[in-house]
Amino acid sequence: MTKILLLYHGAAASGPWWQAALSNTLLVPLIIVVLGLGVRLITQCLLSVLGFIIGGEAAYLFGNYLTYPGVVHHELAHALFAWVLGARIQRITLKPQGQALGSVNFIPRGGRVRQALQMTLSSIAPVVMGLLTLYLIKHFLFAAGTAQWIHILAVYLAVSIFFHMDLSGQDVRVALAGLPVCLVILFIVFAFWRVDLLNLLSAVLLRF
Repeated sequence: MTKILLLYHGAAASGPWWQAALSNTLLVPLIIVVLGLGVRLITQCLLSVLGFIIGGEAAYLFGNYLTYPGVVHHELAHALFAWVLGARIQRITLKPQGQALGSVNFIPRGGRVRQALQMTLSSIAPVVMGLLTLYLIKHFLFAAGTAQWIHILAVYLAVSIFFHMDLSGQDVRVALAGLPVCLVILFIVFAFWRVDLLNLLSAVLLRF
């Protein structure tokens, strides 16, 4: 891992402009996938442990219904990104049906680039909005002097959001449909904004 990080830093800090831009571009979807699938792996492990302690049915109830605010946050994140980017929202379902706890149906609109952005960014929205919401909860609901009941509510909301800020198989498939165009856009952006993305993210995480 250390060697990989050194190679990345070397590519971002020196060498031709396209090498740094390519390194940053490929890092972005990698981080999103690691976060989205990593959250799913962590929550599944936690539910397995919880199921061993309190029983599988109770663990299933906790993971799918007692953390339901996280489901609402997940689906509304999809809908918000799709709507902001110009897609037509057909239906938002927040009622569990079968294995699905909720869903968002939308029709991409506009040119190819715009539709690609709608598909990819709306698919990864639960991860992005999940991190943003957790940051806001930490810095505003856990502020000094806040009442104890607000702290309890904040913990409940944070756990609920974390349990549902993962990427489903459908999310990944839709994201992949628009990914090539999004990667080209990222490459162009990073070509003009040459940064060491890992260092930038490290600075952001330290503030988190």
